[in-house]
Amino acid sequence: MFQNQVLQAITKSLVWFLRRCTKYRLKYTRYSTTCTRCCKGWTGVPGRCRDVNECRRKPCAWNARCINTAGSYRCVCDRGYTMGRRECVDVNECRRNPCGKYGKCHNTIGSYKCYCRRGFKWNGRTCIDINECRRRGVCGRYARCYNTPGSYYCKCYSSGYKMIGLTCVDINECLRNPCPSGVTCHNFPGSYRCACKPGYYFANNTCVDHNECKYKGRCDHICVNTPGSFYCLCRKGFELFKKRYCVDINECRCNNGGCPFPYRCVNKPGHHYCDCPFGFGVRGNMCHLLIPQKKLNFTLPNNPTALPRMKPQLQTTTVIPPKK
Repeated sequence: MFQNQVLQAITKSLVWFLRRCTKYRLKYTRYSTTCTRCCKGWTGVPGRCRDVNECRRKPCAWNARCINTAGSYRCVCDRGYTMGRRECVDVNECRRNPCGKYGKCHNTIGSYKCYCRRGFKWNGRTCIDINECRRRGVCGRYARCYNTPGSYYCKCYSSGYKMIGLTCVDINECLRNPCPSGVTCHNFPGSYRCACKPGYYFANNTCVDHNECKYKGRCDHICVNTPGSFYCLCRKGFELFKKRYCVDINECRCNNGGCPFPYRCVNKPGHHYCDCPFGFGVRGNMCHLLIPQKKLNFTLPNNPTALPRMKPQLQTTTVIPPKK
């Protein structure tokens, strides 16, 4: 009973003490409880101290942001500013050369701007070279584009062109007579060619005869090379046709091929011979009668039963080379 009364008395006194200690914190000792004033940056609530959020009253300048801390606060400058003695001041970013080698830096309040030189562009961090050669048709026809830092240049494919502006124009080399006397000069895009007369080719700065006979098929039989040309000859028993082809001569068409009567002329490719007359057969070097003479369609003196075999009379043919 007595203990309960003591407990109630203590509780009543504690409640009265808490109500009275509203802006202070309680400080407990072994034998007593007292009110103690809260530190700076803190505010008292019943029985304890609570942190004051100083950022609610915006204590920092316009170019800084406030960060609340336990019992205090701090001001952090915005990007592009740094803390001076009492406030945030502008940072001159141009001192660290952020625009690189090919840019010009201009400082602004809280920031900076980069102005790239001609032929360069800004990639968000620094000035980089513009590759003009990626654009189609920068140097025109017959020219190649070469990129350089901040610029470019054009160069013709070969020495047969000259650069006029950004275009390669063909040089007419024939105007300076590069070919020897008697040789024709032909100009081509970017070059030229020395042309000889038909039958010759250009080598070692002179015209050399072209040996047409070294190629097979120029003539059927015999090819004869001449300076600047050639002509064809046929073997005995053939005649030339269209200056290249050799066709067989039918010797039997004229005078029975030189075979005397009553012998028959037989033509073969490249030659001919005299065969035994009709009704005779060959036996050795003689033509022997095989049928009665009355069945022959011709008459022989003395009615022989055998005739000697004959050779055609040889005829000489002269071949005249064609005129050039």
